[in-house]
Amino acid sequence: MARQTLHHWDKLYTPNLSPPWDAAELPTIGLTEFMARLRRPGRVLDVGCGTGRALNVVLQWPTTYLGVDISQSAIEKCAHGPRAAFREADIRELKFYEKFDGVIALGIVHHYPALERRIILMNCSRALRVGGLLFV
Repeated sequence: MARQTLHHWDKLYTPNLSPPWDAAELPTIGLTEFMARLRRPGRVLDVGCGTGRALNVVLQWPTTYLGVDISQSAIEKCAHGPRAAFREADIRELKFYEKFDGVIALGIVHHYPALERRIILMNCSRALRVGGLLFV
């Protein structure tokens, strides 16, 4: 299943094609409120980050950002910078030794079956420091 899922997502991020959600409006009001509540300086993990659409909102605060996505094609389109890094990873298998002040999981969880949703949300929870926030 993981290989089939990877192939599916990589096909959506070809050089001349972007998935429809890249053109959709980002929920900036909700994301702005989420960011305003995080500890400063903060560390944010964006699971299923795609092309890093949340990055512009997140970096308005003194934070560092790590975006992870199953699609290497999506990661290649991301804007890396001094406070932003991206990594290819399957969110069903996330294992972080570091903790984050906030985890963003926008528009990703509903793409998976119910059992895998639980795994994804548990992985997001494990990545949070005590008192950290999850934005779904």
